[in-house]
Amino acid sequence: EADDTALSAKNIAEKGLKNIAAIASKTAAEMYNLQILAEGIETSDVNYTRFFVVKKNGIIPQIKGDENKASIYIKVKHEKGSLLKVLERIDSCDINMSKLQSYPVLGSISQYYFHIDLEFETVKQYKKLISKLKEITQETEELGVYKKHKFLS
Repeated sequence: EADDTALSAKNIAEKGLKNIAAIASKTAAEMYNLQILAEGIETSDVNYTRFFVVKKNGIIPQIKGDENKASIYIKVKHEKGSLLKVLERIDSCDINMSKLQSYPVLGSISQYYFHIDLEFETVKQYKKLISKLKEITQETEELGVYKKHKFLS
């Protein structure tokens, strides 16, 4: 397992690794002179990669009011029902959760951060939810509030 597909291909090429493969782009295979073993291995035709615009800490863009999606990061206590309480708050604000992903807290074997993507009709709904989450989580960090992207087909 690796964090970067092109870097995986580069490592295989530089270290001359045999009997190991990387899932990477055709460009990476050509760049590092690797043999392509199989193409079109994705399990879904609607695979996509998400990109985020990252700004320096402390620079928070103004919310315009037409935003309808947000990404947040939370940490809850490691106790029964703590994540359920978060989900109940999301439901009580009539907000859709489009993504929930857990990440282990470094140095802890039982504590997790959760990355959550939220979809809402008004920024007011979202702000109300953030206020409620701050009351029940150990940490709540807003990663971004933005307009939901329409996928091109």
